Amino acid sequence: MILIIGGGTGGVGRSFIACCAVHYFSITRRATVTIIDTDPANPDVKEIYANGHDTVIKELLKMDVRNTWVEFANLIEKLHKRTQVFVLNTHALFNESLIDHSGDFLKGIEDMLKRPNVTLYVLSTARDSVQAMEDYQQAFPNRHIHVILNGFWGPENSFSLYHESSVKREIEAKGGRTIYFPKLDPNLVEEMFNKRTSFDKMLNGALLGTRLEIEGYLREIDSIFNGLLGDDQLLYHK
Repeated sequence: MILIIGGGTGGVGRSFIACCAVHYFSITRRATVTIIDTDPANPDVKEIYANGHDTVIKELLKMDVRNTWVEFANLIEKLHKRTQVFVLNTHALFNESLIDHSGDFLKGIEDMLKRPNVTLYVLSTARDSVQAMEDYQQAFPNRHIHVILNGFWGPENSFSLYHESSVKREIEAKGGRTIYFPKLDPNLVEEMFNKRTSFDKMLNGALLGTRLEIEGYLREIDSIFNGLLGDDQLLYHK
């Protein structure tokens, strides 16, 4: 599977959701994962998993013109037999490039390498976040899209703009799901990104209370991902 972490505006929480997905697949599912980070100025997810993660391959790919989709497809084929799940962490300016040029490449990868692609589209409560989601869904009407409501921005009822939108009805009518993603203590999120530390490394050095909080949170997200992406057929098997 190619798991695309999308979100058309800056700061919605793509990198955090990507880290959660990498942890789920590499630690809980014990799958080999390749991270493809697309922001050369701030490749947070790649750096968080830079050291000590033998089942995680790290790649950086600047994707802003058509030629980079060629590089993307080449990279997928190169790492195809070594990787069960690709996690593509997009950046805020990625949407236009993705919409303009990706369709043929994603379809070709899916058809030729038997790699289905699934999007987790991360939303904040802002209107422009919902509008970008509408643009994305219209550009990819036949893709597998699930919507992640990032709890960092508030409780589920604060996402009323999305809940009342036509795009929610359209996505769910095509089998997509809307998932409220719980909020982690902001101090722990800050530690993760400032110190470039993965969940498993945070657990190794944590005191009891902090460790119990992280473990409880990981059980929550494991349950979410099991329900959303737990199908074993989504993992590549040689």
